[in-house]
Amino acid sequence: MTGDPRSADPAQAGGSSPTGRCACTDPDPPPRSAPDLTRTDRPTTTAPCAAPPAKRAPAPPGRPPAAPAATRSTVSTPAADHLGSAGAAPVSAPAAGSAVAPAAAPVGGSAAGRTAGDTAGVAEAVGDEHLPLHRRVRGVLGGWVGAGRRLPATGGALPPLVSVHVQQHPDADVPTLERAYAVAEEQHRGQRRKSGEPFITHPLAVAMILANLGLDTTTLSAALLHDTIEDTGYTLARTQQDFGLEVAHLVDGVTKLDKVRFGADAEAETLRKMIVAGGRDLRVLVIKLADRLHNMRTLRYQPVHKQQRIARATQEVLVPLADRLGIHVLKRELEGLCFAVLQPAEADATARLDRERRPHRARIAAAVAAELAPELRAARIGARVTERPRHLYSAYRTSRERGGSGAELLDAARILVLVPDGIPADCYAVLGLVHGRWRPVPGRFKDHIAVPKFNLYQSLHTTVLGPGDEPVDVLIRTESMHRVAEHGVAAHLQAAERPGALGAAGGRDMEWLRRLLAWQREVADAAEFIRTLRDDLGGGPEMLVFTGGGDAVPLPAGSTPVDLAYALGGSVGHRTIGARVNGGLVRLSSPLADGDLVEILTSESENPGPSRDWLASVRTPNAAVRIQQWFAEQSRDVVIERGRHALEVAFAAAGGVSLDSAVEDGSLLVTTLELGHRHLEELYAAVADRRVDAGHVVARSADHAPPV
Repeated sequence: MTGDPRSADPAQAGGSSPTGRCACTDPDPPPRSAPDLTRTDRPTTTAPCAAPPAKRAPAPPGRPPAAPAATRSTVSTPAADHLGSAGAAPVSAPAAGSAVAPAAAPVGGSAAGRTAGDTAGVAEAVGDEHLPLHRRVRGVLGGWVGAGRRLPATGGALPPLVSVHVQQHPDADVPTLERAYAVAEEQHRGQRRKSGEPFITHPLAVAMILANLGLDTTTLSAALLHDTIEDTGYTLARTQQDFGLEVAHLVDGVTKLDKVRFGADAEAETLRKMIVAGGRDLRVLVIKLADRLHNMRTLRYQPVHKQQRIARATQEVLVPLADRLGIHVLKRELEGLCFAVLQPAEADATARLDRERRPHRARIAAAVAAELAPELRAARIGARVTERPRHLYSAYRTSRERGGSGAELLDAARILVLVPDGIPADCYAVLGLVHGRWRPVPGRFKDHIAVPKFNLYQSLHTTVLGPGDEPVDVLIRTESMHRVAEHGVAAHLQAAERPGALGAAGGRDMEWLRRLLAWQREVADAAEFIRTLRDDLGGGPEMLVFTGGGDAVPLPAGSTPVDLAYALGGSVGHRTIGARVNGGLVRLSSPLADGDLVEILTSESENPGPSRDWLASVRTPNAAVRIQQWFAEQSRDVVIERGRHALEVAFAAAGGVSLDSAVEDGSLLVTTLELGHRHLEELYAAVADRRVDAGHVVARSADHAPPV
């Protein structure tokens, strides 16, 4: 940010236009088109405007005076557009026996947000109590923030956020949230996004996304402050002083590294930093996803080539990351926005085909719900049934996976049966009712309740031939399972005593993140780290294989016994010499299948090691990195031995003590430290690489040798 943002305050320059923007120089934002990923637009400062203040019309009789004209803004505010679009409400469906209910509401259609938005102050600010929430908030934001003024803590844009947050956290620390907003608004005052909107709309929208996910006050405060370190004079030390170490850690985790210092590797190193910070506190990753989602929503203001680059990076890294964290409510929207940017023709065709198929799917779903309702009542299961259509990208991908050419959608009608929280056995009872009434399609049943997916997801999946022999996909889960299915790790963080702890997500369910943290330390090159991360996150479908002890291990489809051996940890991978799959010996390069029972055969040799041939067949970055690391260490051992031999020859040529004697009396160790090396192996390697002369080492050691 350049200059003092306060100097760009239109109010200080002689008033503001009725829209809260400079009417003489500030053009309207471009029309909405394609969607955006990490924040890519740098904030700008507005220029002062000398336009005279607008006059206010007198208030109608019996009505309080209207807000200042500056609050009657028509500025299009992305944050306000999406304040209620940040998290999915639980599926709303009728009791068993009633007609099928509409699909789950879009992300963030929160009643709390609407209630907060209906306060008199906000309604009066735009002059119409019947406008939707986002229009009312947009008016307040455009007037107060757009004119460079601070929003009052008790009115304006903050109450909708506070209302949503307090609904899920009745004991929330609202004063801290208000302080964080006040600091963010002051620091970003006068800055604008590429769209021309006040920059404060971005952190506010990110915080609302997280509030709808049920995150805690600390996370929301960090979301409001997450761009202050990078774009203003507000420092990390000041953040820690004002809001504590926890907020400062979260803000630092999502702050980009300096491109000037890190050059072309800045983006990759920033992502590595975020992953490491997320390993300590998962909330860092969730804030990053919310930040990327709002930027994707406003990607249309970027040049086309930037839209393509950002959307592709989102699709390759952050969409799989959202999937790994189980936050499907964010994953679905990110996928849809990337789809519209990267494949606009296919996205338009899919939307048209979906509109054509939607009525037919709805009729099938309604018929299934109507037939299933009496069965549920008879079994005394108070389940709710809703239609659960796939979002556009999922429908497109499913059609391609089922052999479609893109000219038609092959996605089946899909329903969701929500069972009241209790024992999971009720889900299996519903499954029995479904299979008893309609014929199941072979090979299409999956039990993710008994064996949850790697991202905490639990549900029963089956496909049956419903009315008219039409295929119908059926999902069955409890209400609590549904909350986790939508919000993933965020649902666990909400209930955890230590909200950000890796253990809060549940035992081995975050094992993939622990593995990622382990191998990222071994990858020195930033570009190699990004490539390996993409391979790990975007490796396609997952499968479960079982060890001889009965443990289930998730692996990417196509993994080999070697991948499993390294996934088991320790030295098992390096000691592997063979494998039995389902009782029979197989080659170590053989791909495993879902459900295979695998026994790894290991060597008892004192110096075991992998084969270079394994690198051609392994699928997991963990295995590849460990194998490459082993060979690098072996190469280093050869170098060290060569340097040691050179020193032995040099000591012998000098006619004094031997190398072994210099090691024993400590003279060589003193010389090693004087030359800037931490241990003897480093000195040997330096001699082998001719960075240190062997004769010089002998002479220095003689100076430190004890008297004879």
